[in-house]
Amino acid sequence: MTRELCCPVCGAKTNTSGARFVSEWALASHVAGSIRGGERLHISWAKHNAPNIDLKQSVPRLAEDLMWPIKEAGDSPNQSPTPTVRDAPPAIDVVTAAKLGEWRRHIVQLVGALDPTGRRPDEGVAARIGRLSREGKIPRQIVAMMRTVTETRNLAEYESKVLSATESQAVSAAYAAVQEWASTVNMPFGEGR
Repeated sequence: MTRELCCPVCGAKTNTSGARFVSEWALASHVAGSIRGGERLHISWAKHNAPNIDLKQSVPRLAEDLMWPIKEAGDSPNQSPTPTVRDAPPAIDVVTAAKLGEWRRHIVQLVGALDPTGRRPDEGVAARIGRLSREGKIPRQIVAMMRTVTETRNLAEYESKVLSATESQAVSAAYAAVQEWASTVNMPFGEGR
């Protein structure tokens, strides 16, 4: 009988697509994606349970480093409660136009890997993402996350938009969701390519 995997931090039993965690790697990717997305409870858990791990790594590298602490947490039913930071002010770094440009490039590279036939003439990133969604290659909820990142980048690049902390948190979470999905379908993504 296999043990049902669940996040030691938030108790989630499924990824953002609603699929159950089928491996410790998938669970570690969930935790890493949540951390990179700025989710404070997961960050607090990692700082408490894995204080020597660099939380600014790419999601795949962070997930790899978190595998052991997550396994230990899952094997320890009497683990002390995870400290929470619900009352602390958010520690959100404002996402810069340069960072948004980098994230957009990662999405464009991912889209290219999902579409080996190449883009069609006069087809921009948004249209290509939409086409791949209609072809069943990208789930609709991930399309929304990709568009959040690319549209926010366009605002920052072409309209000199400076993001607020809340906007930064939202776009960071969208990027992390794309990263998490890419890792679950074994697609190279981000700086760890």
